[in-house]
Amino acid sequence: MTHEELKALLIRAEEAQNIGNYNEADKLAQQVLDILLIGDMDDRDGNLLRASTTNLLGVIAYRRSNYSIALEFFTAALNISNVLFDKEGIAKALGNIGAVHKDLSEYLLALDYYAKAIAVDEELGNKSGVARHLGNIGIIYTSLSDYTLALDYYAKALTAHEELGNKTSAARVTGNIGNVYYILGNYPSALEYGTKALEEHEKLGNQASVARLTGNIGLVHWNLGNHSCALEFFDKALTLHEKLGSRIDVAAVTGNIGNVYFALGDYSGAIEYFEKAHVAHKYLGDKAGAARLSGNIGLVHLNLGNQSIALEYLTEALSTLEELGMRGDAARVLGEIGNLHLSLSNYSSALEYFSKAQSELESLGMRADVARTIGSIGSVYASIDFDGYEPEKAEEMLL
Repeated sequence: MTHEELKALLIRAEEAQNIGNYNEADKLAQQVLDILLIGDMDDRDGNLLRASTTNLLGVIAYRRSNYSIALEFFTAALNISNVLFDKEGIAKALGNIGAVHKDLSEYLLALDYYAKAIAVDEELGNKSGVARHLGNIGIIYTSLSDYTLALDYYAKALTAHEELGNKTSAARVTGNIGNVYYILGNYPSALEYGTKALEEHEKLGNQASVARLTGNIGLVHWNLGNHSCALEFFDKALTLHEKLGSRIDVAAVTGNIGNVYFALGDYSGAIEYFEKAHVAHKYLGDKAGAARLSGNIGLVHLNLGNQSIALEYLTEALSTLEELGMRGDAARVLGEIGNLHLSLSNYSSALEYFSKAQSELESLGMRADVARTIGSIGSVYASIDFDGYEPEKAEEMLL
C-alpha cells in the first residue's frame, strides 16, 4: 500500500475509535502498523505515520482500560516523536500518558505530564490540545475534591472548545461539569448539564460518551430516591459499556447497581454487585475505585450488624482515600465510621468522627453530605444514655 492509502486507512481507524467501535479501530490501526513495520517506509513521513498509528493503538487500549498496554504504546509514540523532533506528536503522547496516570489515581504524575503537554501545545499554538488538557486537569481536581479549581478548569476548557467548534469535546466537558454539581449535591444542575451532554453525544453518535452519561444520570436519580429509574439507566449503561469493552466503566456501573440494591435494603444483592466491582477495580489497578468499593462493602456489613468486619473495610477505604488525596470520599467514610461508633454507643468516638467529617465536607462545599452529617451529630445528642444528652440541641440538628 502507498503512504496515502495507509493514511486513509488510519483515518478510518480514528473515525471508528471516535464513535466507540474499538474492535474495528484496533483491526484497522494494527493493519497499518503491520504494513509500516514490514515495509520499506523508514523515511520521516513513514515514521510520523508509525507514531500516529502507535498513539491510536494506545488510545484504543486506554478506552478498553488496558492501561499497561496503553502506556507501552504511548511511550513508544513519544520516543518516536522525540527522535523526529515532532512537537505535535510529543504533545499528544504526553497528554495521553497523563490520562493513563489519571485513571490509575497517580494524580501528581498526571498533572506533571499535562503541564508538559500544555507547554508544548501553547508553543505550537494548538488551542484544541490546550483545551483538552485543561479539561483533564479539571477531572484530576474533581478527584482531589478541589471543586472550585475543577469548575475553573472546566469553564476554561468549555469556552475554548466552543470557540473552536469542537462539539464532542464541549459535550464531554459539559458532562464533567454536571459531575461536579452532582458531587456538590446540586442535583437539578447535575441533571441539566448531564442531559444536555447526553443529547449532544447521541446526536454525534459517540457511543462511549453516551454510555458514561447514561450512567451518570442514573446516579442523579439514585440520589433523588428514584430507584427504578436509576436501575433503568444503569442497566442501559452497563449493556453499552460491555458492548464497547470498557472494563473500568463496567466496574463502575456494577458498583452503582450495588448502591441501588443497598438503598432498597437488599443487602445480599448489594454485596454481590459491590464485590464484583471491587475485584474488577483492583484487577484494573484503579486504587480509587477499589477504595470506594471497600467503603461500600463496609457499609453493608455495618447495616447487617457486623461491626468488626465493617470497621475493617471502612478503615482500609479511609487509608487509601487519604493517601490518594481524595478528600470528599475520605470525609464520607469518616462519617460512616462515626455511624459505626454510634451503633456501638461509643458516643465520644462518634462525635469525633462526625465532627471531622463535617469540617472537611463544609470546606469542600458538599452541602448534601454536610446536612446528613449534622443530622448524625443530632442523633448522638438525642441518645438518652449519652453523658452529653441534649434533646433541644438534637431537635435543632435533626430538623
